[in-house]
Amino acid sequence: MNSIKRKNDRLAHTIAALCALAMIVFSLVLLHRITGQSYDTVPYDEKTIGQAPAITTWFEKRPSLTEGVPPMTVAQEPFVTLQYDNEHGLFIRLQNGTHEEIIRGAFMNAYLCDLNGDGFPELCTTQSVGSGIVDHRIFVHDIIAQKSYSLAHRFYHDYAFKVQDGRLLITKTTFSFYSDNAKTVCVGFPVLVETSHGIQLKIAVTE
Repeated sequence: MNSIKRKNDRLAHTIAALCALAMIVFSLVLLHRITGQSYDTVPYDEKTIGQAPAITTWFEKRPSLTEGVPPMTVAQEPFVTLQYDNEHGLFIRLQNGTHEEIIRGAFMNAYLCDLNGDGFPELCTTQSVGSGIVDHRIFVHDIIAQKSYSLAHRFYHDYAFKVQDGRLLITKTTFSFYSDNAKTVCVGFPVLVETSHGIQLKIAVTE
């Protein structure tokens, strides 16, 4: 009789623990969904964004393994050379050899655009992450400061850079296993914003 009671008690405790765990997971998922819809945007402010910075397109689609991408040289000090290797990722080299950096991953496009107003363009790319389940995220690299900023929300949203009417834009869509089913959430301008957590990449939306 006592053994049956002990088994029932253990079962009751196990069920209670599983229910508590399920509530925690549900709360985290709900919080993730809520914050994922608001943490990445700011209202459009023409004074902050100002004139559209010049854009240089490096490549606009992921190259095949055989095609490759011609190197890109920024013809101003410190004369940076960019190279892309499908196997290893992006190479950033200063001409004087003082800095060399490899950013690993598969990249769908790459642009050069001065987002922070320091007079030197940042490397702005769309990155494809994952093998079986793939999501798209955006990545901004400040070559001079050697700092990187990104927007990613795996399994919830995809992000991509595009050029429209001479301006660099970010498109945020719902995550979908099939790209045809993805819905556009918002389109806006990339901005680097000073926050309580430091500088972060945001989408400046007009609506």
